[in-house]
Amino acid sequence: METHGTIRYRIHAGTADKYQGMYGLSGACRYAWNHYVGHLREEFQAYGEIKSYRWFTLGKYFTHLRKHNCPWLQTYSSSIVRLSLKPIQTAYAKFYRGDSGLPKFKSKWNSDPSFPVYFGLNAKLNGSWLHIRKIGYLKLIGENPYENAIPKSGAVKEENGKWYAYIAYAIEAIKKPRLAKAAGLDRNDGQVALSDGRIFYAPDIERKERGQKNYQKMMARRHSPNRRQGIKPSNRCQKAKGLKRNFDFKIKHVNDNCNYGVSKTIANDYDVVYIEDLKTKNMTALGKGDAVNPDRNVKSKSGLNRVILNTGWHKLEQMLAYKMTVKKVPPHYTSQTCSCCGCKDRQNRISQSKYKCLKCGHSDNADINAAENILAFENKERLNGRVDSAVKPTVKHKKESNVNNLTVV
Repeated sequence: METHGTIRYRIHAGTADKYQGMYGLSGACRYAWNHYVGHLREEFQAYGEIKSYRWFTLGKYFTHLRKHNCPWLQTYSSSIVRLSLKPIQTAYAKFYRGDSGLPKFKSKWNSDPSFPVYFGLNAKLNGSWLHIRKIGYLKLIGENPYENAIPKSGAVKEENGKWYAYIAYAIEAIKKPRLAKAAGLDRNDGQVALSDGRIFYAPDIERKERGQKNYQKMMARRHSPNRRQGIKPSNRCQKAKGLKRNFDFKIKHVNDNCNYGVSKTIANDYDVVYIEDLKTKNMTALGKGDAVNPDRNVKSKSGLNRVILNTGWHKLEQMLAYKMTVKKVPPHYTSQTCSCCGCKDRQNRISQSKYKCLKCGHSDNADINAAENILAFENKERLNGRVDSAVKPTVKHKKESNVNNLTVV
């Protein structure tokens, strides 16, 4: 069975002309994207539907645009610029399914320069050298664990003033032995807990967040861009933005590295992991209210939202999904129910981390207790008053004297 493994390399172009060529190629891809996104939006507003969003059709339109309207595009590889239009087809397919909105424009100031490559068409790899059509050879710095694998596709991106190449290799999937083991995972702010008693804590990024906030304030005091009014940012604003992005990338890489390590540890020990079906977007929505009916605790809620987003619940879920089987269960009362006797009471949870059952006296970490309740769905046990007849059942509460019972329908 074939799968793909992606490796990130640092790029050293060697000459200023090659760096300028990569910036120019990224600008050409961004120009073509914005041109056709705007054209398709006008078509949608005029006729209520779009018939020409297919990549093959956009490729023919781009050939005409390159030859007659914008001859400066001939300086760059047509296959790379045409390849950058392929996500438009995917975006409109999602739009018609109702999964997302219309594709958005790419800003020169708020988007990182990037362009795609496809090996055998517009790029080739020769050892530690990457050749891109109409740019030349670029030196790649980094280790490649897939020396005998065939490169398929990739992307070249500028991140925080440095250029990187992401190359996807076709590799044989490793068949790991089936352990037939499952675990429950409870996600909390700043940590995640497994049903076997292990707790993984998020890295401390407080100092990085302070630096990020300081440079964010510095940007706000300086002359910022306005695309609608045609106002360009000042050099001082660009400098502050670059300093802030240093902290942005540090925070992102620290959190991603932590989630990768946690997901790898769990995948090495288990085959299936059960998690709560949490709506992170709804949970981190910040109500601001108005002058008449202002919301309460907006400042404290914003701090909680920041911790939840930095913990990376969805990112961890994505990293687990390609390593093992991930199944979701309803999150109702997993933190209030005793994993031993099934007693459900909000007073069982003494604090954020302490849990003690008022009925049987069971005491444990609150997150570990919740993870054991989540695992009860896999074991088909009648913990927290529920039976696992389905992975994602609809749970209704019976209005009876026994409030511990839940009916699965």
